[in-house]
Amino acid sequence: MDLGGGNGSVLHAVLRRNPDVVGVAIRLAEGRRAAARKRSRSGVEWRWRCIAGSFFDSAPTADLYVLRHVLHDWPDTSARRILETCRAHCAPAAHILVIEHLVENDNAPSRAKWMDLGMMVNFGGQERTFAEYSALCAAAGLQVSRVIKTKDAISIIEAEPS
Repeated sequence: MDLGGGNGSVLHAVLRRNPDVVGVAIRLAEGRRAAARKRSRSGVEWRWRCIAGSFFDSAPTADLYVLRHVLHDWPDTSARRILETCRAHCAPAAHILVIEHLVENDNAPSRAKWMDLGMMVNFGGQERTFAEYSALCAAAGLQVSRVIKTKDAISIIEAEPS
């Protein structure tokens, strides 16, 4: 389940590498058009569909939810609500992947800190520390099971129902 992930490129990449997986992308009307264009050129179009919806309200039951660059768009109350939606609708052994920049607790300059400033000034969202993401997950009834650092400045925070 790809929630709010732009044109579906992450879902497309997952499906291309995992031939036994099917997927669903949930988008608002504007995002559905971009995802439909990506889907039609994907080579795996028969294994995924794009449905209308809002991650604030509902999500079909799934084993895996992917939130890539979604939570940083929102203040804590809204980010928690998105995670609560995942928790309310997920399968019992589901995993939620939060793919975001992690802000380190130091004074060293970093891409995540510059992104944080931009998100706060322009959109009202924010980049967060590991502790902040852990607290958001806990408030939504999830527990963080691991963090995967990537070669880029992005981390994958894996959570599951607590």
